[in-house]
Amino acid sequence: MPLSTARAVMAKQHEMACQQKMTLPLMTNFGVISEHDIQFGACYAVKSFMTSPIMYAPFFCMGASSYRNILSLCVGYHAPAVSEHEVSRLLDDMMMELTK
Repeated sequence: MPLSTARAVMAKQHEMACQQKMTLPLMTNFGVISEHDIQFGACYAVKSFMTSPIMYAPFFCMGASSYRNILSLCVGYHAPAVSEHEVSRLLDDMMMELTK
């Protein structure tokens, strides 16, 4: 998709979100951060994860990434898209599902 088309789609989504005072949730898979250990000089990264972007208010985006076989879930959101309590509850529910 050309950048101009992507910008137009996002502008339309932003306009709709502002009118409705809510946004559609977005899920993104950042994927595997690195197939090999990340090294900074003599130091190795023990943990690594990517954070979900916050594009505009209201906005909600959940992201997933992995490093060293550890899955990380993160949420980027901007009020009034969703309350902190609801985000915590969603992440708790997902953790319960993933650990079954």
